[in-house]
Amino acid sequence: MPEVRAALRGSRLAAVLVGVAVLLGTQLALSTVERLRGGTRELRWLRARLAERRDHLDHQRLENAELIAAVDRLVHVTEVLHDRVAEARRAVQMEEIREPLGEPAVQRISLAPGAPFVSDDAARAIG
Repeated sequence: MPEVRAALRGSRLAAVLVGVAVLLGTQLALSTVERLRGGTRELRWLRARLAERRDHLDHQRLENAELIAAVDRLVHVTEVLHDRVAEARRAVQMEEIREPLGEPAVQRISLAPGAPFVSDDAARAIG
């Protein structure tokens, strides 16, 4: 019987060790499952955030495209307006050149002795 008691003590010890190992293994498995669930939740949150950012970027790209199109239209209108102004200036200059030149106004100067040597216009301005 002493051998049975010794064997039982060894088997009790083994059973206790197996029980502790099972508890530790269960705890490890549960903590691993909890970490995986937390990682899965975080991954879902990050994917949702990424989708929101993509939508925001798509909206900004659309706004930028509209702005670029408006600027292109403005540049085109400005070029057309600049060309029309240049044509109008050339037309005005051509009309000024076509106008007949009048005789230059000859100023009379009095050459009488003792008279001041100024034109009639200058005499009116002075006097």
